[in-house]
Amino acid sequence: MAPRARLLIVGPNWVGDMVMAEPVVSALSRARPDRTVDMLAPPHVLEVAARMPDIGALIPLPFSPHAPHFGPRWALGRTLRGRYETAVILPNSFLSALVPWFAGVPERRGYRTELRHLLVNRPVRETGPGSRRVPFRSYQHVAGVTAAAAPRLRVDQAQQAEALQRFGLREGCFVALFPGAEGGSAKRWPVAHFSGLARLLLDEGLGVAVLGSPRDRAVTGAVCRDAPGAVDMGGRTSLGLAVDLIAAARGAVGNDTGLLHVAAATGVPVLGLYGPTAPDETPPLSALGATISLGLPCAPCRARTCPLGHHRCMSELLPQMVMARFASLAGRAPS
Repeated sequence: MAPRARLLIVGPNWVGDMVMAEPVVSALSRARPDRTVDMLAPPHVLEVAARMPDIGALIPLPFSPHAPHFGPRWALGRTLRGRYETAVILPNSFLSALVPWFAGVPERRGYRTELRHLLVNRPVRETGPGSRRVPFRSYQHVAGVTAAAAPRLRVDQAQQAEALQRFGLREGCFVALFPGAEGGSAKRWPVAHFSGLARLLLDEGLGVAVLGSPRDRAVTGAVCRDAPGAVDMGGRTSLGLAVDLIAAARGAVGNDTGLLHVAAATGVPVLGLYGPTAPDETPPLSALGATISLGLPCAPCRARTCPLGHHRCMSELLPQMVMARFASLAGRAPS
């Protein structure tokens, strides 16, 4: 029997972007059932890729994706020589295209940016100004596929049941909150507002689980201190375990961050809080996903910190407004 053909995807470096890549993985797999689709990416985002139904091998990038590391990239590329017919390079950086080039992959697809004409021999041109800013559409364009709009991630049922018991949560009876955010403070809804929302949810008889990475512990802890009864899970779960727990929630509310997009891919109702980022560029991709934004004239500024110093786009979005929108989305009106 002839060996299966293999395609290598160079995946994104951010959790939310990796979630948005799942429909592209699925479309590439369906287009060639005889071909295995593997993923090369930093270890922390490979935890998301591991939950993709159609993914093959997971290849960790054992160094920072943002630093040159030419020697290690060359060594990794040499270990992959002869294994792949095609590489689809989703990130836009020069560095992200090096490993497939060092591996001698015959066909290397990606945007022609940052001198990458030397590394990408199947260049893809942008379709219009800012087209690379919308990851889901950008990834489809690079891969040359038309993908379903909703990502999906697998849930480990046994691990989910064990985690619910360990954290004292009941399936369908709690709401997951995500108060952290990478990429600057401007994207963060105020901690006091998250605490206020948590108290409103607790008053409705719902449990509250506050999730985040180890870097979010200060924020998740502050939310839970001001909302007694909320469960602080900041830094206490892997990404894979977070997938399982979020999938058991009644719904989720969070900033425009990775866990928001993870929640959308589990199929629960999810409400994204948007201020400096554009809801139409990175929305939660789900039939049960929605966004809330004040739509101020200064938004979206896409800045890491508020350039006007007032942060009104997030501070004036009040917990009662978010509660009402979430209740409508999740089918539970506040009393």
